Amino acid sequence: MWRERDLTAEEGREQLARDLRLARLLGFTSIRPRFGVVTPELDPHPLWQPAVEGVLDLAADLDIVICPEIHSPTPIKHPVTQAYLDFIDRTGSDHFKLLIDTGIFQTAPVDDGHEGFEGTKRPAFLEPLAVPLSDLAEVLPHVHFIQAKFFEIDDRLTDLHIPWRDIIATLRAAGWQGWLSSEYEGRREPYRGRDQVRRQHALLRSLDEAGLG
Repeated sequence: MWRERDLTAEEGREQLARDLRLARLLGFTSIRPRFGVVTPELDPHPLWQPAVEGVLDLAADLDIVICPEIHSPTPIKHPVTQAYLDFIDRTGSDHFKLLIDTGIFQTAPVDDGHEGFEGTKRPAFLEPLAVPLSDLAEVLPHVHFIQAKFFEIDDRLTDLHIPWRDIIATLRAAGWQGWLSSEYEGRREPYRGRDQVRRQHALLRSLDEAGLG
């Protein structure tokens, strides 16, 4: 907020408290905190821990879960993610959990001949991390919400980048009961995003009917 200094832990706590109260007013049951990052690997600013710890009681009173996002280029087995898991273990709070972005499971580059991507350098968040689904299984007890990131689903309902069959099978095997929210980040053309989201929903329904969802 200011070029000459960072927020203090107390200022961070006040912002989180405001966001929690607004979320409650609007009827939300979770929030994604906006931690400032200090490295290209998305390491959060160190004040996140005292700031969050200062609002855990409020989050419990309002019954809202604080969910930092695990997003490419940060995989699950990474010091950033481990710090969140350690915080959960240390505080014992049920109101601080993970939000997983499925872009971390991406297995193929997005600029694979698709219009709008040819000849361009991929930003870091589009580089395929191909995080193993076994890593997801390990942390699922601490996952509250999944951002169902995807880029392209073809006419045969095949996702060209995200391994949905394996993801859904992993969630099913673990008995996970949370929500998935569609997030299309493919080509920007009129009405294309809406069609792609419909395709994703049809794909997930087909996996459900096949006993994988």
